[in-house]
Amino acid sequence: MMHYFGAKAIVQRLGLKDHRRLPWLIRTWGVPAFPRRHPGRAHTCYYASEAMLCAWELTKAKQCYERLKAKEQDKQE
Repeated sequence: MMHYFGAKAIVQRLGLKDHRRLPWLIRTWGVPAFPRRHPGRAHTCYYASEAMLCAWELTKAKQCYERLKAKEQDKQE
């Protein structure tokens, strides 16, 4: 399983560019990342795993599907 240490690695994995926006992405989009001590180093940085990000992406896709389905039902009524 892939592990992403640092805002830059996480944002690149999501296909975005500006790593400085990661705290905003966490607050508004609910990106699953949190501060964690980097193995072998004394400082902390943002961390996410591939499993966390895949689960989050699947949840976002499901939410989009449900939203589109609800819109379609509203139009039919």
